[in-house]
Amino acid sequence: MKQLLLLLVSFFSLSTVWGQGNIPLGSWRTHFSYTRIPQLVLTADRVYAASESGFFYLDRADGEVRELGRQQGLSDAGISTLGWQPQSAILFVGYRSGAIDLLQNGKITPIPTIRSAPFSGSKTLRAVLFRGDSALVATDYGISIIRLAQARLQDSYLNLGPQGQRVTVYDLALHQDTLYAATSAGLIANRLGPGVNLNDFSSWQRYGTQQGLPAGGNDFLEAIGGQLWLGNTAGSLFRKEGSQWVQQFAPEPGPLLSLRTAEGGDALILTTATTVYRYSVQTGEYSQLALPATIGPLTAVQESGGRYWIGTREGGLLAQEQGATSRLSPDGPLSDQIRHLRYGNGQLVALPGGFTPQGAPLNTQGFSVFSAERGWINYHPQAQTGSQPMPPARDLVDAAWSEGEQAWFMASYSDGLLQWNSRQDAFTLFGAGTPGTSLQPDGYYPNRVLLSSVGIDREGGVWMSVYNNSRPLHRYRPAEGVWQAFLQGNTQAATAHQLLIPYTGDVWLRLNPNLSGSEGILVFNPDKQPGSRLLGTASSSGGLSSARVGVLREDREGSVWAGTSDGLAFFPNPAAVLSNNSVTAALPIYQQRPLLDGTQITALAIDGGNRKWVGTINGLWLFGALGDTLYQHFTTANSPLPSNSILSLAVHQQSGEVFVATQGGLVSYRSDATQGGITHEASIKIFPNPVRPGFRGQVGISGLVQDAVVKITDTAGLLVRELQAQGGSAGWDLLDSRGRPVATGMYLVFSANALGTEALVGKVAVVR
Repeated sequence: MKQLLLLLVSFFSLSTVWGQGNIPLGSWRTHFSYTRIPQLVLTADRVYAASESGFFYLDRADGEVRELGRQQGLSDAGISTLGWQPQSAILFVGYRSGAIDLLQNGKITPIPTIRSAPFSGSKTLRAVLFRGDSALVATDYGISIIRLAQARLQDSYLNLGPQGQRVTVYDLALHQDTLYAATSAGLIANRLGPGVNLNDFSSWQRYGTQQGLPAGGNDFLEAIGGQLWLGNTAGSLFRKEGSQWVQQFAPEPGPLLSLRTAEGGDALILTTATTVYRYSVQTGEYSQLALPATIGPLTAVQESGGRYWIGTREGGLLAQEQGATSRLSPDGPLSDQIRHLRYGNGQLVALPGGFTPQGAPLNTQGFSVFSAERGWINYHPQAQTGSQPMPPARDLVDAAWSEGEQAWFMASYSDGLLQWNSRQDAFTLFGAGTPGTSLQPDGYYPNRVLLSSVGIDREGGVWMSVYNNSRPLHRYRPAEGVWQAFLQGNTQAATAHQLLIPYTGDVWLRLNPNLSGSEGILVFNPDKQPGSRLLGTASSSGGLSSARVGVLREDREGSVWAGTSDGLAFFPNPAAVLSNNSVTAALPIYQQRPLLDGTQITALAIDGGNRKWVGTINGLWLFGALGDTLYQHFTTANSPLPSNSILSLAVHQQSGEVFVATQGGLVSYRSDATQGGITHEASIKIFPNPVRPGFRGQVGISGLVQDAVVKITDTAGLLVRELQAQGGSAGWDLLDSRGRPVATGMYLVFSANALGTEALVGKVAVVR
């Protein structure tokens, strides 16, 4: 036994660490944006901050940052309020869904009552106020009382409007024995005590113009130093004096975004659209922070030591002390609203651009790039914290990697074609005014070119589809600098949302699925006769179950798959589309029915094993190569997916990680399939290695020849398990061929190539 332990220790010291950017097989990770921080709270030793979908804390002593989420046991994503009760050391986490988590001494206690309550309308929790063992919560439906010790909903007060209608409660404050609530119908108050029915709307006192307040827009309340303060989004600040409210001097015109009490209890911290002010309630004087002009503060608080913590719109979480500002947010993309994912050259490109169903640009800016080596890098036209500069190309909606040019080409649904040489971070923008291009401006949006998609052909030509344009299709040959326009005057091509170029060299245009009479797929090749064909629901010209096509993808066998509003279909011989008289799509069959019939397909990706990852409005599915085998169905109920509505999918072909863009943000799942080669890679990767006690996942083996047979033996040469690779990867669940957990020891990994030649490709140590 001593010899075995020495061998394992030696192996541990020599083993190669798997890339920092990778995760174990079968595990998830989040890729939320931490650029926008609307919520933060100080505790005894931490700063907790929430972005639109993410959540993290920073240790105030050593500056270490840790992300939190559903993988750590939280109930949901989308935090809308945070509160800290120092007496019991409880962190209150409230969500837009109405869910509540109480964090205390490393334990998470969920309170799902509000989220699961059977009433319609928003359940967003907006603010929390502590009173003894109770948490009073301002919500979109009224006020709820939570008993902290029992972790239960005690009561809710609804319909608090002047005529008993439902109102939104923005904030709460306790002053003397009275509860004040800032609502969408103005400020209301009621005494807390026996015999007071808070559910009776007529029992609440209402403050308005006669008491010195504006009719509406009362959004923030703070009780400090025996005084009660109110702020509104118009930028005004009021102090209660007796039964009246007296307006105070405002530091600047414009909206007020946040009103907080400094940790020392001697000042109010006001956040405006441009900066942060400290207002001394004793002297009535303001002091102002010097902040970068582009960050856009959203909320701020000052700790008792003097340091400021600032949640911003563009710069994440900032700390400022003695004039020095530092950014302290985790790594992440620019935005949670990622609509398109593309993979190439070992990089994942995340694009937030888009357009409305009517074809209007959204005017988003920037893009984000993820790699295992560097993590997330953000690019934005403005030089903002944590971002690289780029030309002003708005609404990037598609991207394609060119091996010949060693560059990404991106479609801007506003400004034309953006070329990005990632190694040099060099950009070139081709617009309507660029000399030599065939691009022309949009007729409805002057000086704009609405590129809806981009693709690269086998000769390195860059194809672009242009929406709502008399020149709807273009090809750019970078090597010669030559531009050509095609299908001039073709109104069907002018509705294209996506462009796909399969191995045939034909250009497949997915037409607008929301435009009645123009749905379907247009296939075009200028070098063939006939040069174009429309595929739809007709039996001999497409045979699709629905002409409303949401996504096109080519799989590893050359078939073109179409995700429609009525399930999946595929064209097994796309080379015959322009030459055969009759072309009918095949319908994959699962459980004796067409695959996902009646389901709207929103995204599709092909992994290294030629399996189909399918995104819908009801979660994420993984099917076999022909769609007849279901491997996984992930939803918010059984996975960390932040939303069941899937927007886009992309597979990192070298690692097998599947990136999933949802309505609630970006996450990824490490699958057991990668892209294999015709030979084994020089260095087969086995991870985790060693396998330490308590590990419950799968051991991943990657870098294999395509669809290899993998055999695992002990050091005596006895066969323990035989596996079939998915593409270039295999997963071992640490069970032998009889389903029994293997014992502590060293195991040898053999793999056979396409000729059946077997070779030792690695070792893995297992410690139970």
